[in-house]
Amino acid sequence: MNPPKFFSERRTFAADVELVDRSALDYSSGLDKFAPLLGRTVTAVLGVGHNARLFFTCSDGETLAWSAQGDCCADAYFTEIDNAEALINSPVLRVDTATTSVEDGDVHDVEWIRLHTAKGTTTIELRTDHNGYYGGWAEFEGVVEVPAGAEILAGERKAGTMSSPMNQTPAITTAIRAWLDANNHARETGDSIAAARTEPALKEVAQWIVHVKQGHARVPATTMPLLLTIDILIALNAHVNPLYQASRPLAHSLVRLLRAVEEDVRAKLSAVTGTPVPPRSTAHDAVEDALLEKPAPVAPEPPQPQLKLVLS
Repeated sequence: MNPPKFFSERRTFAADVELVDRSALDYSSGLDKFAPLLGRTVTAVLGVGHNARLFFTCSDGETLAWSAQGDCCADAYFTEIDNAEALINSPVLRVDTATTSVEDGDVHDVEWIRLHTAKGTTTIELRTDHNGYYGGWAEFEGVVEVPAGAEILAGERKAGTMSSPMNQTPAITTAIRAWLDANNHARETGDSIAAARTEPALKEVAQWIVHVKQGHARVPATTMPLLLTIDILIALNAHVNPLYQASRPLAHSLVRLLRAVEEDVRAKLSAVTGTPVPPRSTAHDAVEDALLEKPAPVAPEPPQPQLKLVLS
């Protein structure tokens, strides 16, 4: 394994962090943060700004950036990239993260961000120093131009290679298709674990929509109706459970509307990608309908206050 790549302005930190057994940590999150790298081939990693920003130049000439962000009284920064060469010229297959904290008077949060390729695993370390009440995170900036003076941490950056406005439709539509396929799989199997997996898939799609809204990700105008339809679907879906408690008929109407909206999403996705998208599975609809057609339980009447006599 290659030695860690450090920023030239590497900071000091609590020694106890080095004693953490990383293999025992739970690496189960982070996809929403670093999903833009999935499927991409990174040719160079650069850093700038007192350990505050990382740049990933990809084989298509576009550069994605992440910055270390902290709350008002927290100092967040990247400290090292371990086995950086595993990331270079090999597509990113999977992303996950794990976090831990150590204390030495102040609190030091550490997040290890792992990027998996066929060549191995690259680990990026993000530190946040604070007093126990704040936190830090890695924030996706989108497609950027690498500023002058950026330090090459891994790979090579070709002269004259600068970022251009990026069409991120392929990555976004891939995430949408994965979510729709997860939906159908859950309906057809009736498996609770499969159903649970639809949530992170939808969360990834929702994060992409946020990136587009904030200008961190770019798509052509022809892709926007697809994203706006999904945004509406997500907003409506949040009202199903409250309506189920208040009015079964209204909840049933909303569920029918959501089914139609998902069909519309599938049609729009097919139009954007130019490839067929399977129709929405109706395998679980009968179960849902039967549940929604049951009358709501009648709430018991509150007990009437009883007259208590005090006899002297």
